[in-house]
Amino acid sequence: MSFKNKSQKYNFILKAVFIALFFQTGLIVVFAFIDARWTSKMFLMSKLFGGLYTDFNADWFNDAGVFLLTTYKVQVMFPMVEFFLRSTVRTVKRCFDQRKCWPNDVNRSRAPTINKFVELYLGQQFWVHYKYSTILNLVFVAFFFGAIMPVMFPLCFVGLCVMYIVETLMMYYSYRKPAMFDDKMTHQVILALYYGPVAFVGVGAWAFQNQMIYANKVLILETSNVYPANSFRFMNFFNQLTPATPLVLFFVVFIAFRVIKGTWPYILNQLFCIMPARDVDKMIEEVEIKTYSRSQKEW
Repeated sequence: MSFKNKSQKYNFILKAVFIALFFQTGLIVVFAFIDARWTSKMFLMSKLFGGLYTDFNADWFNDAGVFLLTTYKVQVMFPMVEFFLRSTVRTVKRCFDQRKCWPNDVNRSRAPTINKFVELYLGQQFWVHYKYSTILNLVFVAFFFGAIMPVMFPLCFVGLCVMYIVETLMMYYSYRKPAMFDDKMTHQVILALYYGPVAFVGVGAWAFQNQMIYANKVLILETSNVYPANSFRFMNFFNQLTPATPLVLFFVVFIAFRVIKGTWPYILNQLFCIMPARDVDKMIEEVEIKTYSRSQKEW
């Protein structure tokens, strides 16, 4: 696959790694345990997903929920483990190179070539796109399961704090000077984070519309299944008042906001006093020109 520049290449790697991490951490748990045989009209769904659970229940949390939390905790603490492992390996290699217990004298290096010396003492590369992928995965998994497992949010906060501390230490003591990239990748990550609450609303609306819990209905249990068929019906959002109702309303408002912003941005900008991005760039450019002109006159 050919790319026009490195920024485009790293953007592609960022998205691919994030999709793989999100599937491994969050989606695979859903797909492995879901029983979609109640979707008889959708033949492919009923054949692909023939698990055990038709809906979220106590057994699902004891089974799939525990597995999900364990995987998420490992990912939360993995940056710290990686930091100590890399630091230990790097220090041991330098001790062997200098024949000292504490490698603080590079003049004693026994590296045979300059390339070997640079590789041993320069530090590792800072791959910002992999870090962005990890942040996106932490946030999206927390939002995806946060409605039914609120403990995901404090775990996500802990994971982001661990990443901040570890990456700060690595930036000071381990990483090489990072390459210069434009801000396009950062803007794409920030925009992607806005869609985390959409996943929260979707899963929450599904879970909070459980008819056995919130509508006190008794569902028929077929002899071939362990649990009753799923009670989710899309029309129940409009003819029932459940904890899923405010989530659906927020989702409708969000979709309407995005549609209006994409179709009639001028009306939305005037209504909420939002300044378009091009106007902000133009204003910043004018301020920079005025500042430069003033400094030239003073000089």
